[in-house]
Amino acid sequence: MVYKEITVDVWRKPNEEVRVIQEEAEGRALVVHVFDSAAPLDLSQKSVFVYIQKPDDKLIYAQAQVSGNTASIALTGQMMSAYGRTKLCELEVVGNRGQVLKITLPVLYIVKSAYHDAIESTNEFSVLTENLQKVQSAVQKAESAVQAAENANESAEQIAGKTEILERNITAAEAKRASITALETVASATAEADQAAERANRAAEKMEGLQIPEIGQMISEIIEDEKGKNGGIAALDQEGKISPMPNASDVGAREASWLPTTIEIGAVSITEKGEANGIATLNSQGRLVQMPDAEDVGAHPNTWLPAASEIGAVPNLLINSSFSINQRGQEVYTRTSGQHIYTVDRWMAYGCSSVAREANTSPAVTPYQLKIGLANPGQSTFLQPIENFEVLTGSTISISFWIKADAEEQFNVIFGLDANPITAATTWKEFKIAIPSVQIGAFVTHGLCLQTVSNTPAATYYQFAAPQVVFGSATDQYHMPDPSLEMVRCRRYFYSLNSSKSRYAMVGQGYARWSDLTLVGVPVTLAVPMRIQAPIVTMSGTIGTMGLPNVINAISVESYYSTENIMRLRFKMNGELEANTCYEIAARNDADANITLDAEIYA
Repeated sequence: MVYKEITVDVWRKPNEEVRVIQEEAEGRALVVHVFDSAAPLDLSQKSVFVYIQKPDDKLIYAQAQVSGNTASIALTGQMMSAYGRTKLCELEVVGNRGQVLKITLPVLYIVKSAYHDAIESTNEFSVLTENLQKVQSAVQKAESAVQAAENANESAEQIAGKTEILERNITAAEAKRASITALETVASATAEADQAAERANRAAEKMEGLQIPEIGQMISEIIEDEKGKNGGIAALDQEGKISPMPNASDVGAREASWLPTTIEIGAVSITEKGEANGIATLNSQGRLVQMPDAEDVGAHPNTWLPAASEIGAVPNLLINSSFSINQRGQEVYTRTSGQHIYTVDRWMAYGCSSVAREANTSPAVTPYQLKIGLANPGQSTFLQPIENFEVLTGSTISISFWIKADAEEQFNVIFGLDANPITAATTWKEFKIAIPSVQIGAFVTHGLCLQTVSNTPAATYYQFAAPQVVFGSATDQYHMPDPSLEMVRCRRYFYSLNSSKSRYAMVGQGYARWSDLTLVGVPVTLAVPMRIQAPIVTMSGTIGTMGLPNVINAISVESYYSTENIMRLRFKMNGELEANTCYEIAARNDADANITLDAEIYA
C-alpha cells in the first residue's frame, strides 16, 4: 500500500490532479488533511464518506477512516475500474446532529491499463451495504429481545402470586405497630393532662379564702419571681429596653462587626489581582497589564504572512513553467547557429538543435513538457532569464524539476554563480536543489539554466517538465500556474497582435502624416506595459489599409506612452494617402498576417 498526502481547504477548489492506474485494487490510499482556512478541521465524532462519479458515470459511495483532521480513503478496484478523469470527487462530513459539509477533492486521473476491462465497472455503495447488514443484525437482536421479554413476563406472573401473600403479611404487621404507637400517644397525653389538673388544683387551694388585695399582692410576687427566668417572663430596664436583651442570633441577625466573605457575595478577593487563577488588572492607560499575545487569542502575530499555497497563489519565480503560453505559434523551434532564440514564452535556447512542445508524460501535474535536442559537437544551453535577478542576491532559493533523456547524460544546473551537477537517466527523475545564498554571475546564469557538461553528449535529446524556483530551503510539490494569469505575465516580454490568426485582424486606425502622406501613425493599446519602451517590432504577412491597394512595406515604433500602456506604431505605405483622412490598418485577408512586439531579455 502506498499513500498520497493531500491538503484541502473547505473554502477552496484544489488545483492538482491525482494520477493513478486503472484496475488497481487497494494498492493506493489518499490521506486527506482537511483545513478550515489555516485551522485544522476536527473530523472526530463525525462520519466521513467519499463520493465519486467515475469517468463512465458509475457512482462510488464509501466510508473513510478518520483521525483528527485526516480522512484516509483506500482506492478500491471499483473506484479504479474505468479510465479517464473522475467527473466528481467529494468528501461528505456528517455531524452528530445531521449537519452535512461537502469538500471538493482533487480530480482522479485514472490512466488506462494495458490489461483493462478485467474488472467490470459498476456502482459501489459500500456504506449502504454495511448499513443494511447492521439493520439485519438489529432485527435479529430485537427478535431475541422479544423472546426474552416473554420469558421474563411468565416469571413475573409466578412471582406476583407470592408477592401478594407477602404484602398482606406486611400490611397486618404495620397495622399492629400503628395501634401500639397510638396507644402510647394517648397514654402520654393523659399523663400530661393529669399533671396540669394537679397544678390547677394546687393553685385553687392557695387562692381559696384570700381577699382581692391579697390576691393582687400574690400575683405581683409571682410576676417578680418569674422575671428573667427560663420559662418565665421578660422585664424592662430603666431605659425601657427588654432585659435580658436578645443577641443578634436570637433575632436571626448577624453581629454588627460581621462582614461577608468574597465568596458569599460572588466577588474576587483583592489579594487575587494579577495572580494566577485570579483577576486581571488595568494599567494607568486603561490597558490590561497581563496583555495576551497573538497565540493566546488564537491569532497570528502582526509580522506573520501566509504561505503562498495557503492563499491559492503560485510561489514560482519562473513564468510559463507549464509551457502553456506559446505566442510565437511554433510547436517545434529549430536551431539558429550562434544566436539566443526564444521558443515557448520566456524560455530561451542557445546551441540546442531543436525545442519541441509535447503533451506531458512525466509524473508532475502539468499539461506540457519540452523535448530539447542536443547539439553534437557543442554545448546545449536552455534557460529562463529572470528580470532584476540582482535583487535575489543573498537569498535562499530552492529549485525543482523533472528530467529524462534518451541516454544517460550529465548536466549542470546553474543559478547565478552556483553550478550543481546532475545525471539525467532514461526514466523520469525529479531533482530538488537548494541554493543557500544566491550570487550574481554572467547573463545566461541570471535565472534557471540547464547546460550539457560534454561537448559530445551521449544523448540526442532530453525531456524537461514542471520547473519551479521558490524562496526558502525546500520546494513544495509543483504548483501548476493559471494560464490566464500567465498570459498577462508573458505579454510584458512578448506581444502578438494577431495570436488568434484572424484573416482580417484589426491593428488600429490613424491618419496620414501631413509632411509625408506615405506614413500612417496608429495608436495601439497594450494589455500590460512592456518591459522596455522600444521593443523589437516584426511584421509578417499582408497588412495594409482596408479597401485600398496600399500595402505596408516598413514598420517602426514612433512613440510609447508606457504609463498609459499606449504605443504609437508608424507604418510606411507603398503609395500616398489623402491628408486628414482616417485609415484602418488590418490584415488583408491573411490569417498569418501579424505584428509582434519583442521585449525579451537577451543580455
